[in-house]
Amino acid sequence: MVKIKEIQGTLKESTKKLCRLFKENTNLELDAKKVRSEREELISMLDTFMKNIDSGQMDNFIEQIDQELSDENKLSELLKQEKDLADQIKVL
Repeated sequence: MVKIKEIQGTLKESTKKLCRLFKENTNLELDAKKVRSEREELISMLDTFMKNIDSGQMDNFIEQIDQELSDENKLSELLKQEKDLADQIKVL
Protein backbone atom coordinates (compact mmCIF):
# COMPACT_ATOMS: atom_id res chain seq x y z
CA MET A 1 0.00 0.00 0.00
CA VAL A 2 2.86 2.36 0.84
CA LYS A 3 4.53 1.59 -2.49
CA ILE A 4 1.30 2.43 -4.34
CA LYS A 5 1.10 5.78 -2.51
CA GLU A 6 4.72 6.55 -3.47
CA ILE A 7 4.06 5.72 -7.11
CA GLN A 8 0.85 7.75 -7.02
CA GLY A 9 2.75 10.77 -5.69
CA THR A 10 5.48 10.41 -8.28
CA LEU A 11 2.96 10.05 -11.09
CA LYS A 12 1.01 13.08 -9.86
CA GLU A 13 4.18 15.20 -9.76
CA SER A 14 5.25 14.02 -13.23
CA THR A 15 1.81 14.85 -14.60
CA LYS A 16 2.01 18.37 -13.12
CA LYS A 17 5.41 18.91 -14.72
CA LEU A 18 4.17 17.63 -18.08
CA CYS A 19 1.10 19.88 -17.96
CA ARG A 20 3.28 22.87 -17.09
CA LEU A 21 5.57 22.12 -20.03
CA PHE A 22 2.61 21.89 -22.42
CA LYS A 23 1.23 25.18 -21.13
CA GLU A 24 4.61 26.88 -21.59
CA ASN A 25 5.24 25.40 -25.02
CA THR A 26 2.13 24.82 -27.07
CA ASN A 27 3.88 24.69 -30.44
CA LEU A 28 3.21 21.03 -31.29
CA GLU A 29 4.57 21.40 -34.84
CA LEU A 30 7.93 22.56 -33.47
CA ASP A 31 7.90 19.72 -30.94
CA ALA A 32 7.19 17.19 -33.68
CA LYS A 33 10.07 18.56 -35.77
CA LYS A 34 12.39 18.33 -32.78
CA VAL A 35 11.38 14.72 -32.08
CA ARG A 36 11.83 13.86 -35.77
CA SER A 37 15.27 15.49 -35.81
CA GLU A 38 16.37 13.71 -32.65
CA ARG A 39 15.10 10.40 -34.03
CA GLU A 40 17.10 10.89 -37.24
CA GLU A 41 20.20 11.78 -35.22
CA LEU A 42 19.76 8.65 -33.09
CA ILE A 43 19.38 6.46 -36.19
CA SER A 44 22.53 8.01 -37.66
CA MET A 45 24.45 7.38 -34.45
CA LEU A 46 23.24 3.78 -34.31
CA ASP A 47 24.32 3.31 -37.92
CA THR A 48 27.77 4.67 -37.09
CA PHE A 49 27.90 2.44 -34.03
CA MET A 50 27.09 -0.66 -36.11
CA LYS A 51 29.70 0.27 -38.72
CA ASN A 52 32.31 0.70 -35.99
CA ILE A 53 31.41 -2.67 -34.49
CA ASP A 54 31.71 -4.34 -37.90
CA SER A 55 35.09 -2.74 -38.60
CA GLY A 56 36.42 -3.21 -35.07
CA GLN A 57 37.00 0.52 -34.55
CA MET A 58 35.09 1.09 -31.34
CA ASP A 59 37.81 3.28 -29.80
CA ASN A 60 37.04 6.15 -32.19
CA PHE A 61 33.32 5.88 -31.53
CA ILE A 62 33.84 5.80 -27.75
CA GLU A 63 36.06 8.89 -27.96
CA GLN A 64 33.40 10.68 -30.00
CA ILE A 65 30.68 9.82 -27.46
CA ASP A 66 32.92 10.90 -24.56
CA GLN A 67 33.56 14.23 -26.29
CA GLU A 68 29.85 14.81 -26.95
CA LEU A 69 28.99 14.00 -23.32
CA SER A 70 31.72 16.37 -22.14
CA ASP A 71 30.39 19.12 -24.40
CA GLU A 72 26.85 18.51 -23.15
CA ASN A 73 28.01 18.72 -19.53
CA LYS A 74 29.81 21.99 -20.28
CA LEU A 75 26.65 23.38 -21.88
CA SER A 76 24.63 22.37 -18.84
CA GLU A 77 27.13 24.10 -16.54
CA LEU A 78 27.08 27.24 -18.67
CA LEU A 79 23.28 27.34 -18.66
CA LYS A 80 23.29 27.00 -14.87
CA GLN A 81 25.84 29.83 -14.59
CA GLU A 82 23.72 31.99 -16.88
CA LYS A 83 20.64 31.33 -14.74
CA ASP A 84 22.55 32.12 -11.54
CA LEU A 85 23.82 35.38 -13.03
CA ALA A 86 20.32 36.31 -14.18
CA ASP A 87 19.03 35.65 -10.66
CA GLN A 88 21.79 37.84 -9.22
CA ILE A 89 20.92 40.64 -11.64
CA LYS A 90 17.26 40.46 -10.59
CA VAL A 91 18.30 40.89 -6.96
CA LEU A 92 20.28 44.02 -7.79
